[in-house]
Amino acid sequence: MKGIVYTLFQDMVEDEFGLEVWELLIEQSSLASEGIYTSVKTYPDEEMVQLITQLSAHTGTPAPALIEHFGHYLLPNLMGTLPATISRYSDLWSFMSAIDDVIHLEVQKLNPDALTPEIRVLEHQGDHMDVSYQSPRKLCFLAIGLIKQAGLHFNTPVDVAHKQCMHDDHTNCVLSIHLSE
Repeated sequence: MKGIVYTLFQDMVEDEFGLEVWELLIEQSSLASEGIYTSVKTYPDEEMVQLITQLSAHTGTPAPALIEHFGHYLLPNLMGTLPATISRYSDLWSFMSAIDDVIHLEVQKLNPDALTPEIRVLEHQGDHMDVSYQSPRKLCFLAIGLIKQAGLHFNTPVDVAHKQCMHDDHTNCVLSIHLSE
């Protein structure tokens, strides 16, 4: 996983839980990096799993909820890395439709070794969209947080329901996105 994800996770932990908690997570984990991250390097996915597991144990918050929350935190920072690409879209639905064909392609140009998930629109009718999420990382809860935050960015608050999940032995997740009531 790219270092920018780790540095932003560290920022979130320090902002919301304090530097002491970040240091505790590092101390309680077995990290090859020793918790020292730079945005341009790539680090083993297992380090993020350890950090989230430790944060979950420390806070009592289930790991999926923490991962979703991190998605909310992550999106504005990631959008800053591709401002020209993001500004092409005036609404959530066109943004979601372009993730794989445009946005992930731009990410690949900047970081050829980046492993991006596959996000495909399965159905879109009015204020409802079903998307397929597939990634060996199985970070569907991160995708949910990113989608909800994207909705807020486009002034379109949404709810996201899991119709099926890779964590339940499916080959992909199906996320159902609809306007919040």
